Amino acid sequence: MMKHRVVPKTLNIKTLNPMIDFTNSPFKVADRQTPWNSPAGYPRRPGVSAFGFGGVNCHVVLEDGPQPQRASHLAGEATTEAASEHYPFLLSAKTDLSLTRLLRNWVRFVLSNSDGW
Repeated sequence: MMKHRVVPKTLNIKTLNPMIDFTNSPFKVADRQTPWNSPAGYPRRPGVSAFGFGGVNCHVVLEDGPQPQRASHLAGEATTEAASEHYPFLLSAKTDLSLTRLLRNWVRFVLSNSDGW
């Protein structure tokens, strides 16, 4: 959703809850695939929830990251301030070996998705 800026259609919803007034609510049910835009100057912020059978629940709010800058400094051009910024990226694992494997997987992912995602 974040990469392609599209909200997919929600699966398996046949009937909406009649007790929820969606017409006058800021919440919408994705009954069809729609573009996902945000007002100028505001990032998109989705909430993601996970519900476990054992009663463990998790919710996280994500936000659009800074827009990628092409690495023009690699071609000998001057770097822009945005292109030279650094952002923290946290990885955690129980063992050094697990951390090394996780890091390798992330490096592989980033290198294979370096098209400005």
